Amino acid sequence: MTDTKKNVRNKIILISWGFLTIILLVSIGFQIVSNVKNGDQNIRENLLASATLTIAQDESVNCEDIENIQVSKMKAGAFPFNYSVIVDMKNGSQLTVGWKDENMSETEIVNQNR
Repeated sequence: MTDTKKNVRNKIILISWGFLTIILLVSIGFQIVSNVKNGDQNIRENLLASATLTIAQDESVNCEDIENIQVSKMKAGAFPFNYSVIVDMKNGSQLTVGWKDENMSETEIVNQNR
């Protein structure tokens, strides 16, 4: 092969490797973002399930008076305590339910605004 053909071949190989590298980096970035979002969703689902059980077992809370339940992630706080479930009651009061310990084994009602 002549030098010109080798140079063209080398340029094509370099461009191909560069293109594949960019595709790989974008794919890895997408997977990382997806895993973070899915992990966040799993934590929220586990908290909501545990908090619902805690609310149902608390005798001071009438489940028929619940208007809205939502999971919230605070901007501050240490994991997993930066997640909480906010329960809006029909009478305007609120309950906040959060993890009892860092192992996320059970929840407790942390705040009752009545």
